[in-house]
Amino acid sequence: MNRRKFIVLSGAAVLAAGSAYWYMSSNGGKKAFDFPDTLSKILDSQAIILIGRDYLAKFPKHNNRNILLQLLKDNTIVANDVSRLGKAIEKDFETGNTMVLNGWVVSLTEARQCALYSLN
Repeated sequence: MNRRKFIVLSGAAVLAAGSAYWYMSSNGGKKAFDFPDTLSKILDSQAIILIGRDYLAKFPKHNNRNILLQLLKDNTIVANDVSRLGKAIEKDFETGNTMVLNGWVVSLTEARQCALYSLN
């Protein structure tokens, strides 16, 4: 590898790392909880919002961003850990910890994510 190529690649790597850091810090690192990534692969944002509103109608005491964040953090043990969030969703389905909201069967974790998203 020549010197010029090394400098260009190093610069690109620094920019990519900086962009990722900026993105995570600009949203407070809460993207893992704030957006139901799994459901977004099959549903549009309006359907996600409707699921969230349906959850909040059934659990009006959870109609608070901080309460929902705490419930999600308690369920995943490590705050903002995407892999643990995915495992929590899997465990919800394995244990039958699901509900039907707006016509969709979702895990409790997904329902809370949708509720949080609907508050934004």
